Amino acid sequence: MNNNFTKPYIIGESAYNHEGDIQYLYKIIDDIVELKLNAIKFHMLLNPESNKQKKHPLIKMSKKW
Repeated sequence: MNNNFTKPYIIGESAYNHEGDIQYLYKIIDDIVELKLNAIKFHMLLNPESNKQKKHPLIKMSKKW
């Protein structure tokens, strides 16, 4: 039996679930810390039109975020 098992590196992800609400983002971070995950992945949306069609209904909303 091989005993060279490596513990997985688990990354929690915030994505856009916070919808621009910084307090909710802090709660997501606190929850990830409480779960004792190894890292947190943040998404930066500098240009909402870079990943959506120009007439997508979320363009206007994501620009506010």
